[in-house]
Amino acid sequence: MTTLLAAIMIGIRAALSHPLLFPDDDANGPYPAVILVHGTASFRVASASTQAHWASHGFVVMSADHPDLCLGDVIAACRFVPQKPTHLSTDVDSEISALTNPTDTLSFLAGHVDMTRIALVDHSAGAYYVGQFSDKPHVQVIIELSGTTATTASASLKSTLFVSGLDDTVLPYASGTGIGSILYGGPQLSAYDGSPAPKRIFGITGGGHLTVTDLRQTNDAGKNAMQVMQERGVGGTTCLAILPSLFDCGTIDWKTGDGIVSDITTGVLEEVLHCQNRVSMISDIKSRHAEVGDFREAL
Repeated sequence: MTTLLAAIMIGIRAALSHPLLFPDDDANGPYPAVILVHGTASFRVASASTQAHWASHGFVVMSADHPDLCLGDVIAACRFVPQKPTHLSTDVDSEISALTNPTDTLSFLAGHVDMTRIALVDHSAGAYYVGQFSDKPHVQVIIELSGTTATTASASLKSTLFVSGLDDTVLPYASGTGIGSILYGGPQLSAYDGSPAPKRIFGITGGGHLTVTDLRQTNDAGKNAMQVMQERGVGGTTCLAILPSLFDCGTIDWKTGDGIVSDITTGVLEEVLHCQNRVSMISDIKSRHAEVGDFREAL
């Protein structure tokens, strides 16, 4: 597994000017761990804004580039991943081990992480695989972003959350098929229906496949990452004919989508890993975000 473990964060309560620079908070904790697994043609900081939000609410957050799923690997091979990456489960095991016994560059985390309280968060293809990891020790929460795998009951699992765009064309929310359905099934609502309670699902109006990540944000010229890649010919003609089909941003403003995802996911993380009462706050989500078009729960 790639050893570049970015977005490792000690939770603090201050406003942050940079999503990856966090001072140690030695006065509090230890903090629960949140491990994020990205999807196909993505990378470790694809959800940096949301990761920063989690960290600011008292979680240690870890993410890594996962071979075969990582953007660089997909561009190099110019293909989709046709089968389950056999290393993904061991990747997550390695991250859990690194946080349990932090050494070398992670030694500053020693004593700050409570590894009896773990959440796994994942997007798209990552969600398809990680949704099956509820039996890993001390995993209390699984959050699937655009995910199509039903979680299974385990001794430690206390909650499952699904968050998606209602207009996802890659892995449809409620019905139909998308380009990703051949490999990863669906629809997402079926995965929610098949998961054990307590569980929740949120559908974002106007949201596409990438609405639950930062990948749809634009640069100063108003262009997103895919448009910049196309401009510069990254990956060649064949690859650039495939990748845009995954780059479904939807119509909702990316900052609005980011705010919704951060709000929902943090509420569930605090409810389970911090043992805080967030039932009303979560169920009242539509009063804060009119763009939430569907909300279901079974508690």
